[in-house]
Amino acid sequence: MAGTIIADTLTHSTAGSVTTDYVVNGSAKAWAVTDLTGTLSDSLNVSSADDDGTADFGLNFTNSFGSAAYVANITPNVTALNPRLYLVSPSRATSACEFRGMESTSGTQLESNVTDTMASIQGDLA
Repeated sequence: MAGTIIADTLTHSTAGSVTTDYVVNGSAKAWAVTDLTGTLSDSLNVSSADDDGTADFGLNFTNSFGSAAYVANITPNVTALNPRLYLVSPSRATSACEFRGMESTSGTQLESNVTDTMASIQGDLA
């Protein structure tokens, strides 16, 4: 049996309220913490991570996005160097995205210095 729930606001007993418009349009639809070797520490809507080579890794989504026009933000946790830029490679699909990390001033690839990476993806799910 299929059903429909219609609500304009979601309310939690201790955390407060949020409009459903925010949930649909404003919240992350996928996020992950990975160590760049394919191990996920924690995630939402990410089925797996993969190591694609030096400073290259990918995230595979459990539920695909409606288009590849989503926003992916990524932050490396680095033990050495001072990354000022973490580049997203041009490989972005509805079911996965690929990332490439480099230190902005020297061009050094980051993988050997990255202990883990946090990613957040916003967009519309299929």
